[in-house]
Amino acid sequence: RVDLQNFTSGGIFALALAAVDPDLKGFQGGFTDGRYGYFVPRYNGSMSGKVARVDLQNFSAGGVTSLDLEAFDSALSGFMGGFTDGRFGYLVPYNGNSGFSGAIARFDLQNFTLSGVTKLDLATIDSDLKGFAWGFTDGRYGYFIPGYDGFYHGRLARVDLQNFTTSGVSWLNLATLNNNLAGFQGGFTDGRYGYLVPNSNASGFSGEI
Repeated sequence: RVDLQNFTSGGIFALALAAVDPDLKGFQGGFTDGRYGYFVPRYNGSMSGKVARVDLQNFSAGGVTSLDLEAFDSALSGFMGGFTDGRFGYLVPYNGNSGFSGAIARFDLQNFTLSGVTKLDLATIDSDLKGFAWGFTDGRYGYFIPGYDGFYHGRLARVDLQNFTTSGVSWLNLATLNNNLAGFQGGFTDGRYGYLVPNSNASGFSGEI
């Protein structure tokens, strides 16, 4: 943790999550709801599904709790990034223990237990909807950024967060417009438009937003 008002070595504090639970390591991405910080499980020697939650008002081992999503569903592991709409946290599926994944994990920020977890598997809509790399929300919809599922792809998925079911999913294949519009890593919105961050595609490293 870095004190933004004291950007010196004296403003740095460390908290070792693995001292609380040895599985709490190898995260990729995180977000906050204001009170808690959530750390997205990726790979800790195997694909992980343990979300770590830190009470930002109690930045110590006593403020750490975790939620093992694999105890809810074995498909929920190996995420890349996440976000919140204020009530729920959403984890972006990338590559789990069963291979490239389209299984979004949603957990209730007011009920951080297995009973607050739901899953939506995008690959049940189309088998190619998997291997996403980060995501974002505009408040109503969640956007899941096309990444890599054995090859760099351009399939951008949108989920209606008020209808977290298969009927709330739509998607676009950006690569049908331009073969280079694939293999992104992250994105954001200005409220009207979504912007996808270029990383790599079949032609090599990319700069095409």
